Amino acid sequence: MADKDTMVWMLRRPVKSFLAWLAGAKPQPFPADAQRILVVREGGFGDLILTMPILRALRQHVGPDVTIDLLVREPVAGMMADNGVTNNLYAKGNNLFRAVPTILAMRRRRCQAVVDLVSSPSLSFALWILAAAPRAHRSGGDKAELRGMYHQHVELPPRPSIHFMERLRRIAAFATGDAPVCDDIPWFSWPEGVRTQADLVWQSVVHKSNSGTQSGRVVLVNLSAGLPRRTWPDRSYRELLSDLVPRYEGRIQSWIITSSPADRPRAEALTAALNRPEVVILPPQSDFRVIAALAGRADVVLTPDTSLVHAASAAGIPVVGYTVAENVISWAPWKIPHEVVAAPPGMTVSAIPVSEVAAAFDRLLSKLPRRP
Repeated sequence: MADKDTMVWMLRRPVKSFLAWLAGAKPQPFPADAQRILVVREGGFGDLILTMPILRALRQHVGPDVTIDLLVREPVAGMMADNGVTNNLYAKGNNLFRAVPTILAMRRRRCQAVVDLVSSPSLSFALWILAAAPRAHRSGGDKAELRGMYHQHVELPPRPSIHFMERLRRIAAFATGDAPVCDDIPWFSWPEGVRTQADLVWQSVVHKSNSGTQSGRVVLVNLSAGLPRRTWPDRSYRELLSDLVPRYEGRIQSWIITSSPADRPRAEALTAALNRPEVVILPPQSDFRVIAALAGRADVVLTPDTSLVHAASAAGIPVVGYTVAENVISWAPWKIPHEVVAAPPGMTVSAIPVSEVAAAFDRLLSKLPRRP
């Protein structure tokens, strides 16, 4: 007897085909007179950070009087609260009893157009769209089995060959028209409470000179990557910082170590092993928005391929990143000075030599203007 995962895999394609037939979308242009637009975005923190320029472009194109609602995954919905662009925020969860009232509330909004920024839509999000906005015009991405649910869909190049921001821009072009996407940095404004909390944390870890100004640069070093294939070993971090910290003494004032709560022991062990006054550990933060705001206060962010790459991009902060080979183009820092080190094709980030990351850091620092 097939296991549960195999049965789900076998049923997924015919169910998606049935869903596309049920939608029955016929090609038609995006309604220029739509007064209520629903934007759908599946993904994590980094995906939503990259979505913000699209939302701003859409707002610029349609004007202040058009209602723009946003549907995202429940675990990351809090990050988009008070974003200053959208009118209503909806969270898609997996609990049916909580989902029904949310879908009914969305139906009452009677949105006239849906912009699905999920370039490869999932079955569950497609069901939500059809249930919440059955009569709306729908534009979206290039998932073959779900093309039938869109009145307009865009053909996209293979994922590794195009930056994620460019994918979103092409998908949204039906709705945003010629509005510029991500010409302004910073492109994400965190709520005042988040900024205040980030300021307090920053002041607690960054030493100030007697004049009240930083005497050197501050580097934020992130250990957490979320996925094992994107995680750099602890011994590599120790070797890297054992080289960089003394070599940049006087030019870099503070090296701030940060991590997810689960990786806190790794951060503590690294700080203790280095035993340098310039190397400090960031206090634990439960709100990712505070971490993202802190990235915008650093001079350089050194991180694996994770949400902090995009938080730094949003704030215009230079990045040294390391990633797997297939993500070099699609998830690179966007429109900021950066150096990206890739693992050999088919290998994980753990295969990246310390010497390559150190050389990338040196190259990036050489490009930055000297501090007074």
